[in-house]
Amino acid sequence: MRPVSVRSVGFFLCVIISIGWGSPALAQTAPPTITSYFPESGSPSTSVSILGTNFNGTTAVAFNGAAASFIVSSDTQISTTVPAGATTGPVTVTTPAGTATGPVFTISGPPTIT
Repeated sequence: MRPVSVRSVGFFLCVIISIGWGSPALAQTAPPTITSYFPESGSPSTSVSILGTNFNGTTAVAFNGAAASFIVSSDTQISTTVPAGATTGPVTVTTPAGTATGPVFTISGPPTIT
């Protein structure tokens, strides 16, 4: 049986760490970016798709500060819904690596019947 040196063990531990054992949220090192979303306006309860990068590990989505429920569909897409009480302003996506601020989302009221 061949003795294991400290150097070999150290290399083995480095390999384990670099292949990703641990939390995916901790592995995220680049902050998120928002490239676009659609639609660009809507009323509360409107479904919105946010496109960008580095969305894995997202901890919050907000419409001008109003917290929204969301699902991270992929590292480049989030599905969300405009929350009640949201006002016109930027959309933000927060991950452990930082917060991305997108352009203004316009809150529209219900249609007017004339």
